[in-house]
Amino acid sequence: MRLVRNISPIKPGDAYNEAQLLKFQKRLLASGHFASAIVYAGSDPQLANATPIFVNVVESKSSRVELGAGMSTNRGLRGFAGYIDQNTFDRALQFDARVQIDQLSEGVVAGLTLPRNERDWRYGLATGYKRQDIQNEEHTDWSVTSTHAYLIEEYLSRQSLQLLEENRRVANVSQEDIIALYLAQNWDWNRLDDVLAPRDGYFLGLEVGGSSKDIVSDASFGRVVGKASYFLPVKTFGTLALRMETGWLIADSRGDIPSAYLFRTGGDTTVRGYKYQSLGVQVGDADVGGRHLLVGSVEYIQWLTQRLGAAVFYDAGNAVDTTSNFKAAAGYGVGVRWYSPIGGLNFDVAYGEEVNEYRIHFFAGFVFR
Repeated sequence: MRLVRNISPIKPGDAYNEAQLLKFQKRLLASGHFASAIVYAGSDPQLANATPIFVNVVESKSSRVELGAGMSTNRGLRGFAGYIDQNTFDRALQFDARVQIDQLSEGVVAGLTLPRNERDWRYGLATGYKRQDIQNEEHTDWSVTSTHAYLIEEYLSRQSLQLLEENRRVANVSQEDIIALYLAQNWDWNRLDDVLAPRDGYFLGLEVGGSSKDIVSDASFGRVVGKASYFLPVKTFGTLALRMETGWLIADSRGDIPSAYLFRTGGDTTVRGYKYQSLGVQVGDADVGGRHLLVGSVEYIQWLTQRLGAAVFYDAGNAVDTTSNFKAAAGYGVGVRWYSPIGGLNFDVAYGEEVNEYRIHFFAGFVFR
């Protein structure tokens, strides 16, 4: 009963609102605890000033296995397997463990999340391992992360504390062990009509964080990251999509800072026309992360059917170590968009001006539960 009450967006004394009843029902289904849920208000006119709300639910299996597969020109073939238990120790605690492998990396993550409390906050603790080899920079990360998050459909506020230890090797240049204790605050504002296949609305994200050499970390630094997306319907047959991302690392140098907190770009979902994460700071034969990032994109999609569309786009951006060296790398081209209930497919042909070549960008992913 407490779990259901904490999920409810409706408080005693609120005016009747059918949209809030529908939101309550969607939250119950999205929680993973229930196979079905029906929420409705009483119809007795004598109780008009204190209308009761009735909730009928059918509990789902507490545990399940998820399998997923996909392919992209960024990371090649990929697959993942996950195990989720929504009622660990019979306390409605969510345990989530998953393994993911692709042609550039492999990783394992496991975590425990407490149920939403009456103020819509959730607490979590996770640990992870990840090894990557991208653009001749190889690094292996071990992390432990605690989170305190307020999450509703339109808004997220999350505080996190992450202890990250990284072994980093740049081909034929250097090898080092780095540790950082990183404290961050994230905010997301989501007004998209559909998270997976948006055609209207906007998304804003902001992260502010930092690390201190006086507390565990090898270096002191501050970090600010901003993201924005805007989707505008063009009559009934098109979508104009605008995207921007910027990042700023406040530090004297990038030395002793884990790669996870530095910036690189290029590839299927950033600046098309370039290899994955190839826009960054050149160190020997490797492209490594820099302290500053700026990326922008304009895309128009002409919908041929409800799920199939043709796109034209222009991307530009780069990641650098000093702002005086910034020069935007441009890429532009055409593509195809297709969406389905279990996944989507993007196929693009892009020309990268700085490398003077065409590249194919392909992304497809599907999840089975």
